[in-house]
Amino acid sequence: MREPAPLLAVEGLRKWFPVREGFPQRTVGQIQAVEDVSFTIARGEVLALVGESGSGKTTLGRLLLRLIEPSAGSMRFAGTELTQLGRTELRRFRRRMQIIFQDPYSSLNPHMRVGEMLEEALVIHDLGSNWAARRERVHALLDLVGLQARHADRFPHEFSGGQRQRIGIARALAVEPEFIVADEAVSALDVSIQAQIINLLRDLQEELGLTMLFIAHDLAVVRQVADRVAVMYLGRIVELADSEVLFDQPHHPYTMALLSAAPVPDPETNRTRIVLEGDVPSPLNPPSGCVFRTRCRFALPTCGETQPPLRQVAPGQYSACIRDDVQGAV
Repeated sequence: MREPAPLLAVEGLRKWFPVREGFPQRTVGQIQAVEDVSFTIARGEVLALVGESGSGKTTLGRLLLRLIEPSAGSMRFAGTELTQLGRTELRRFRRRMQIIFQDPYSSLNPHMRVGEMLEEALVIHDLGSNWAARRERVHALLDLVGLQARHADRFPHEFSGGQRQRIGIARALAVEPEFIVADEAVSALDVSIQAQIINLLRDLQEELGLTMLFIAHDLAVVRQVADRVAVMYLGRIVELADSEVLFDQPHHPYTMALLSAAPVPDPETNRTRIVLEGDVPSPLNPPSGCVFRTRCRFALPTCGETQPPLRQVAPGQYSACIRDDVQGAV
């Protein structure tokens, strides 16, 4: 039997930001924020995107929703090429793709009541036949995320951080999307509140059949929620694998370093800490060949010649490393 087509298919996606100086301003370079990224997300799947700060995770998430425009590449959503959609067509697609922002303090309009914010999304997409129907939908959304109908008449400053993030989740779900980008949705919250929001997202994903790109830097959180994990470094995906495979048998040296730095609940766990030498190279002038070679303990002279593509190294596991003898070397 043929496998079903993915909900989202990305190929060769690239985003370069120009660097301008002088007067009149002239372009003196290009910041390679996202470079030659390709992957797919199946319907109902949670794909986690991890990496250091500045690796391009948030930029990639916003590219997928066309909140910023790509420099090159293809993004197909349910068979439709997103990069070719005009403003009117793209607005219709907005209902099918939504985002949960990182900071619940700045992503909500402080001058609007919660009910007004949720109702605004319904009005924009012409959902709900009248005010009463939209208000009923608002109350249902608040209940869905663990809040109460009376909260609709309050302003954002009257809520805690966790409650504000619940409101952000309700706003993303208001138009019944198929795909959600959760951009560091729990990183600004206290640890105890993080667990509640993670459980809420897991329950909603299963209940509503959502497809999700979960952007995070906390590997413990990622292991709880993700079906597959993509690891980014300097704008590129360097490893992509099923969640359990990646955590148990990482292949790329950068993935090994990330996992070795993650805290573990058992202090008696025998694990070698991998300390990366040097700084992350500038995306304005990345290294030739493999972008990780300047910090890689397995680097060979040939690593500087060409950027290795993602290749299958095990069933369901892809790595952008030319060596086969690094797996399990942690």
